[in-house]
Amino acid sequence: MELLATQIFDSFKSFFAVPDIGLGLVLIALAIALVFSAIWIAAFYPNIVKDFWAWIILIAGFIFTAILTAFLQIPLQYGSTKILDTFLSHQNMVTYMLIVSIPALIIAAIIQVGARLLPVVIYWLSNKRTLEPKTALMLGAFAGAGIGIVQALQLHCSLLYVMSQIQPVGVFVIFLESFLTVGFNICTIAIASYGMAKGKWWQYSLVVAALYFVFNYITQLMNLQILGPLFVEIIIVILALLTAAAALWLRWRKPAKQVETA
Repeated sequence: MELLATQIFDSFKSFFAVPDIGLGLVLIALAIALVFSAIWIAAFYPNIVKDFWAWIILIAGFIFTAILTAFLQIPLQYGSTKILDTFLSHQNMVTYMLIVSIPALIIAAIIQVGARLLPVVIYWLSNKRTLEPKTALMLGAFAGAGIGIVQALQLHCSLLYVMSQIQPVGVFVIFLESFLTVGFNICTIAIASYGMAKGKWWQYSLVVAALYFVFNYITQLMNLQILGPLFVEIIIVILALLTAAAALWLRWRKPAKQVETA
C-alpha cells in the first residue's frame, strides 16, 4: 500500500511540476501554450467566450483530470496489475508487456475522457439536462483546453531546458506535437460533449476513449522502442487531424432543416 500511496502522490504532483528554468522561460512556455490553445478554440468561433462558466469549465477540466488520474486511475491500474500478477509470472509480465498493459491503458483512456468531460456533465445537469449540441461542443472544447494548456506548458518548459542540445528540426517537431496534442484534447472532448447533448453520450464517449487508447498505446510502443519516433509522430499527426476535422465538421455543418430549405 505504501507503493500505491507513493504512486498516487507522485501522479498528482506531476500535474503541477515544471523544470526549474526560471520564471522568464516558464512565462514564455506558458505564452506559447496559450497561443496554441487559442488557435484551436478560435477555430470553433465560440460564442461563449464571454460566458463566465466557460472559463470555470476550462479550469475544472484540468483540476478534475489531476484528481481523478491520481486518486482513481492509479489505484485501478495498480489493482489490475496486481490481478494479472497473480496469474502470470514476472517474466511473462515482461515478455507480454504489450498485452498485459492493455487493461491499464483502457482504464487510463476512460478516466482521461471522463475527467475532462465531467465539468460539462455537471453544467448539463445543472441546466436541467438541456443543452444545445453546438453549445455543448464549444464547452467541451474549453474543458479539453484546460489540461491541454498544462501539458503543453510542461512540454515547452522541458524543451526550453534542453533546447541548446536539440537540432532546429527536432525543436520544430516537438512544438508541432505540442500544438497537435492541445488540439487533440480540445477536439476529442468537444466531440464527446456534443454526443452527450445529442443523447448519445456513451456512443460518442466510447469512440473518444478509443482514440485516447490508440494515442496512449502508440506512445508505449515508442517507449519500448518497437516503433520509431518519426513513425509515431506521423500517426499522432493523422490522429489529431482526423479528430479536428470531425469536431470542426460538427461545429460548422448546417442543421438538417436548413440544408433542406437551401
